[in-house]
Amino acid sequence: LANGPHFSYTYYQSFTSIVGYIAGAVGVSIFYKFFSKQSIRKTFFITAVIKILASVIDLIIVNRWNISYLSHLPFPLNYVFSSDKGIYFFGDAIIYQAVQMLDFMPMVLLTSKLCPKGLECTTYAILAGFTNFGAVLSNTAGSLLIAFVFPIRTSKPNDWDESIKQSAGGNGASSPKYD
Repeated sequence: LANGPHFSYTYYQSFTSIVGYIAGAVGVSIFYKFFSKQSIRKTFFITAVIKILASVIDLIIVNRWNISYLSHLPFPLNYVFSSDKGIYFFGDAIIYQAVQMLDFMPMVLLTSKLCPKGLECTTYAILAGFTNFGAVLSNTAGSLLIAFVFPIRTSKPNDWDESIKQSAGGNGASSPKYD
């Protein structure tokens, strides 16, 4: 993408990861303060809606809407939201990671409630293993579906015309096939 976002590997792997871990800790604190007494169904619904809204930031960056629409905001906001690094940092590194942890905490509580007295460690380890296996299996199945059943075909590398389809299918789940 000629005028697209150009993140350095250091920025992408280092800074955003560090801030993402901090945002995850903030997400755990938010869960404890606001959602620990709520129903799990309500918590899952709220986090699902926020995750959907946070994933729109990828489309904002790829379609360059941050440059055309958000650069007219007042000073502190235009600096954060009109630059690719700033909006990625805000969306994927902060908001998405905090909400991911908010989404994860009810599952941990449900898993811990399934453990019988006296066998907590063993049962929790088995249930957590099944949870991790299910997550890996679903990611792999989704990647295979996108790669073979719903392939993204482009005429040249870095053709972002089908970015909405790829973003709806999953962030980076498969690479496009070139004709």
